[in-house]
Amino acid sequence: TPPAEAVDTPAESKPSASATPAAAALAAAAASGTPGKASVVQRPAIGTTLRLPHAEYDIDQQGVEEHQRQLEVTPITMYSTDWSLNLGRQISVNKHYICYGLKEGLIRILNIQTAVRALLRGHTETVDDLKFFSDDVDLLGSTSKDGRIFIRRIKEVGKAPMTEQAQSISEQQLLTLHIISKESMNLVRFCWHTQEENIFAFAAGGMISLCQSDVLQNAASGIPLEFHLDSPPVGSVVFAGHSGRINDIAFSHRADVLVSGGEDGKVHVWRVLAIDRVACVSTVEPYGGNPVYSVMWAPTVHANMKVLLTGGKCNSEIKLWLARSDPADEGKLSLQCAQTIALRSSSTPATEDAFFNHSVFEPRSSLLILANTKKNALYALRLVADNNEKLPYFSCLAEFSVTFPILSVTTISNVKDRAEDGEDAPVLQLYCIQTQAIQQYTLDSSQCVPMDGSSEESEGSSGGTALDFSKDEGTVEEK
Repeated sequence: TPPAEAVDTPAESKPSASATPAAAALAAAAASGTPGKASVVQRPAIGTTLRLPHAEYDIDQQGVEEHQRQLEVTPITMYSTDWSLNLGRQISVNKHYICYGLKEGLIRILNIQTAVRALLRGHTETVDDLKFFSDDVDLLGSTSKDGRIFIRRIKEVGKAPMTEQAQSISEQQLLTLHIISKESMNLVRFCWHTQEENIFAFAAGGMISLCQSDVLQNAASGIPLEFHLDSPPVGSVVFAGHSGRINDIAFSHRADVLVSGGEDGKVHVWRVLAIDRVACVSTVEPYGGNPVYSVMWAPTVHANMKVLLTGGKCNSEIKLWLARSDPADEGKLSLQCAQTIALRSSSTPATEDAFFNHSVFEPRSSLLILANTKKNALYALRLVADNNEKLPYFSCLAEFSVTFPILSVTTISNVKDRAEDGEDAPVLQLYCIQTQAIQQYTLDSSQCVPMDGSSEESEGSSGGTALDFSKDEGTVEEK
């Protein structure tokens, strides 16, 4: 169930009111989240070392004091909503805006700097997925259980006299699709091409579609273009991805491959040469036929290798895969599982009772964030490269506590200034939809190292080197 705000009124667009608590909270969030240097208090390391090739972490035996696991928190807006489990993204953030789904398909959008807010209308049912194209581009894609997809460009208009602040937020609807399918569409996933603003992918049921928005045209202004999955319009292609519902899709950093994971337990990797030239180049069943909850790509120092992360068992089991060209068939990719991280609860043996983790990989800090709706907790897994072959692996896990259950989470990173040594370390701003509020948590990545002071070292390696993501190439530099 999407959030139903208690403090927002249903006005189409509102200017900021500097005296309101919401504006003050946004101003504080903006101050801590604005890209650049931000002073952050040094916090102690609380990470637990993870071993290769298999590591288990018992969330009931973490051995860290409660006060050390607490994150700095800034309320953005207060509301009450029903506790629920959703696989899609209910919230998206870039450098300019926060947006999140409300009742009956409405989308609330807030300017981080000014607290100007607006409602985006069009969906008639719960929003499944929300995603900005990038931190700097105000292009927003959204999907819903009503089968509609919206591509919008967010703008601000009407400068107030004697100020530089816009009085309202407006939208330009670039494309509206209405998916027509014989299959049930209880989840429609969405992802952007990582290089081109006019290309996106969506998954509905067991089908995947690649779309070129500047070729697709609405039949008339305000009327959605009917998108029949069995006969897609010009500017798109549809292919059968899975025998059951697809739970997640993601383009690689260079956008040359697309990965999908679904209820049928399979992960497919698709090579994308063009909109109409797509081929499956690898298939695995990571969890013995059990559903795959999430798929995502991580950075690597190797130009000829990709790193795939998959989540199973309510995202309590994470597998790291090395994807290389198959020497026996250059057109195929060979997937090798290099590490498995299994979270468990000694007090709650049934996985579905102890875990429902939302996952997001933050590339600048090389942290995988798992937000557990069932336990009011966040787990941050640190990705490093070993000092032998520079192969990536998760070196440690840090656990943090949160105030309310997290129903959806997204991230944006910052850089803090460590005055004592002059070094930089990423600081994550975690924006969370929770049962009582939308809140921003600040996570200092320097806490995500082993708390015993040991080097990040695992069996089979000679220590680890932190990674710094190169945002265009999909490869990284060592720090």
